[in-house]
Amino acid sequence: MIVGTKEIQAVPKALTISDAEWDLIQKQMLVPESFAREDIRVYDSRLAHNFPDRSKERFPKATLDTFAKTIVGKSVLFDGHVWGGPGQAIWFDASLEQSDKKSVVDHIGYVPNKNFLKRLDQVIERDGGLFFLRPKFYTLAVNPATKEIDAGLRKWMSIGFKMPALVEVREKSGLFLWKEYQNTADEEGEAVEGSFVFLGDQPGAQAARRKQFSFNSGGKSFMQITVKSLNLSLTVDPENEQSVKAAIDLIESKVADAVAAGQVAADNLKSFKALFGEGDVDIAMAKTKLDALKVLAETHRKSLVEEVIKLGCGCKMIAIDGVDAKKKELDAMSLDQLEVWKTTYQKLWSERNPQASLITDPAGFVPPKEDVEHGDAVKSVPVPSGIGY
Repeated sequence: MIVGTKEIQAVPKALTISDAEWDLIQKQMLVPESFAREDIRVYDSRLAHNFPDRSKERFPKATLDTFAKTIVGKSVLFDGHVWGGPGQAIWFDASLEQSDKKSVVDHIGYVPNKNFLKRLDQVIERDGGLFFLRPKFYTLAVNPATKEIDAGLRKWMSIGFKMPALVEVREKSGLFLWKEYQNTADEEGEAVEGSFVFLGDQPGAQAARRKQFSFNSGGKSFMQITVKSLNLSLTVDPENEQSVKAAIDLIESKVADAVAAGQVAADNLKSFKALFGEGDVDIAMAKTKLDALKVLAETHRKSLVEEVIKLGCGCKMIAIDGVDAKKKELDAMSLDQLEVWKTTYQKLWSERNPQASLITDPAGFVPPKEDVEHGDAVKSVPVPSGIGY
């Protein structure tokens, strides 16, 4: 499967939303009743065509039909082909527009080379006409990019696609004409997105091929390579020394990080084994010890929570009738956070009671219900007498 993109001077044009278009747009929405037509902006564009570009490639009409069928519901990306996040618009309708040589030349603005008009005749002979892919997309009216589109600052677009085959086409004499992205008997292609890009260079549709994954035809590589590994996604130009070196440096850095993380894991495993003695770890014994450690940790946590509550009551930062609520809040904290609260309340108590050396139970203090129900006696932490709420 060939994954690629082609840029196009799509020149999106704002449209008045018809009833039929509004019905199609609402089908793409999750909560259509939340939006009125004035909340939405609709644009029409020429996203691809069936005549050759400067890279001597083209989409035959059958491929454009496939794109028209598969692009509906796909995203419009406003920052180039950055795949992964959501787009800012949705393609909601698509069709093919038949054109003639004069209209194509008018759209291009010039004839790129002496053979261009001849190639158009050959395309008409093969496909029965010249065609543009004309999809429509909608976005929110509040999208700041709509002003850039309306002002003509965003007019280059690119179609992202997957096609199973790129086939050479030649004249009967053997003269090379172009290459075509084609469906096969076993597999059909797909339009996967449309993006706003900085520039295009194909006549008319102004599309220039940019490929994201490598494939070979006759042993020759035609595109850059995307490497996905070690949580990286790198596009590398095999013929560009700096591009390859930058990729190698980044990968080596990631590998070094992975090795360091592996060493930390090995050290942790060594410490774990040391906890249970040398030799193979007895799983049953390890579970027993871990359960005991868990109980010990839970007991320590309970004791720390109770101490924080009593210190808080002692320095009048926790009201007696707010103990239960405060305990729930403390139960959700980490041990480090509990230690911070303990230190804070101890400091407040010392500052407010410089002559006192003991803390006694505050009058009216009742242990939290869950502690009483489990039979846990709350240790008496002396609080100075005379505290009242």
